[in-house]
Amino acid sequence: MKENQLKTASELNQISSRELGRTSKIFETSRERQSTLNGTCTIASAFLTYLGPWIYGFQRLMLTAHWI
Repeated sequence: MKENQLKTASELNQISSRELGRTSKIFETSRERQSTLNGTCTIASAFLTYLGPWIYGFQRLMLTAHWI
């Protein structure tokens, strides 16, 4: 029983360490990404405005196959 708990705790610790590294990278680049946020939002809103008059199937195709 204790061995299983220790193994689970060890795995959780490893996952937490990887997550810390991932979130640290996000925070390190947040200043850079923040400076381009206005342009990114402008491009996204222009693309969605362009898709407005098209039928749902075409909108879905463009959003899933070409945008992402």
